[in-house]
Amino acid sequence: MATGSGKTVVMAMLIAWQTLNKVASPSNPRYAKRFLVITPGITIRDRLRVLQPNDPQNYYRLRGLVPPGL
Repeated sequence: MATGSGKTVVMAMLIAWQTLNKVASPSNPRYAKRFLVITPGITIRDRLRVLQPNDPQNYYRLRGLVPPGL
């Protein structure tokens, strides 16, 4: 995919969807509670820090992917 097409946002949406479903149904094995993101280099790894919930600029909060309070 091209630069700026939203790959990171899609990754954040998938992680948020899986996590929220796991919280709602903890015993359901279809939903993951851990995620592994592998990157081809340090530059890409640094750009993907926005996928970590403890990052101040995380996409879950900035883009409203997770409702406040969760």
